Amino acid sequence: QTIASGDLLADLVASTNGGIVTMTEGLPSLRDVRAGRIAVGRGWIGITPRDAYRTADVSVTPLLPAWLALLLAALLVIGAWLREGRR
Repeated sequence: QTIASGDLLADLVASTNGGIVTMTEGLPSLRDVRAGRIAVGRGWIGITPRDAYRTADVSVTPLLPAWLALLLAALLVIGAWLREGRR
């Protein structure tokens, strides 16, 4: 028994020509549809291509400094080696 339902989003989905489908019969196939067209059918779900591929800015921040990551990795290797040697 499935307890999840699309009742909360039904009005929003209907206003955008979308649909709510259950996946009990397997995964639906994907199709490209034009804007304003019905985006759901029997066994398929439509995707409206928007050509949104441009990335304006990306910044990457390391979780740890490189020296600390190396030290942590070395300590883990040594700890594993010592533990393995006790067996």
